[in-house]
Amino acid sequence: LLETQHSLSRHPDFFVLRPSRKARQIHIEHTRQLIRDINHSPLGKGRKVALIYEADRMNQAAANAFLKTLEEPPSNTTIILLSTRPYDLLDTVRSRCFKFRIPSDYGRIEDARWQKWLAEYREWLQQLRRGHFDSEERARAVLSAYGLVARFQGILAEIGDERWKVEKRNLTGDLSDEEQDAAETGFRKGVRQLLLSEIERETRDFALGQLPDRDVHPETDGIDSAPLEPPDRASISALIRVINDLERARVLLELNLADAVALEYFFLVSLRHWTAPGR
Repeated sequence: LLETQHSLSRHPDFFVLRPSRKARQIHIEHTRQLIRDINHSPLGKGRKVALIYEADRMNQAAANAFLKTLEEPPSNTTIILLSTRPYDLLDTVRSRCFKFRIPSDYGRIEDARWQKWLAEYREWLQQLRRGHFDSEERARAVLSAYGLVARFQGILAEIGDERWKVEKRNLTGDLSDEEQDAAETGFRKGVRQLLLSEIERETRDFALGQLPDRDVHPETDGIDSAPLEPPDRASISALIRVINDLERARVLLELNLADAVALEYFFLVSLRHWTAPGR
């Protein structure tokens, strides 16, 4: 497979455009170069193909420069725009494209370190639901939250390192240092997004009282094995607020806020929501 990918990347009628530089943007000068490339006659007998990675990273100037080409592409040319965030593309770009959903190879992260972290997060949530907190209990919950944040950072770095080693071997073409740095940054953000999605899933299951049956050993992992009660209105209200705050944390991370600061924000507001009066 890797040999096929590298052969494809060297094909004279195959063109690739991807983000570069620290800002991970596709700039107008690179877009114009791609337009010039695909307007040349094909060197082979087949079609020309242009593949644009992370098309949502086009800045506005680059996207606008590409509109005419998308509307009237050169003959015998296929242009493919890849994006995990298609609604971040300009409406004028999306309206000129056919849309296809491609299933991802990445599902839940079945990593022992991460599963242990999720178990600790579930236990933290269980502690919050056991009643009103006095100042000492709240202090313990805050310290536990900071411990979860620190372990999250370590696990994110380890899993990101391991997965990037594999992904790096799959990159096609001769990438410049700037392109490779941008590809690595985007990949690591994707891993972080997976972890945050699993936190959201665990939070939802906790609030709805639908945690799956598991073989639980309280003497070793400290998880409360009692069945959860059906969700009440206060739980649903708290869930909505917590998920909204998790989405805010995602936005802050996209704006390059430090992982630790965004996670601290999420845990502290979660603590407030789950222990609020009426819970």
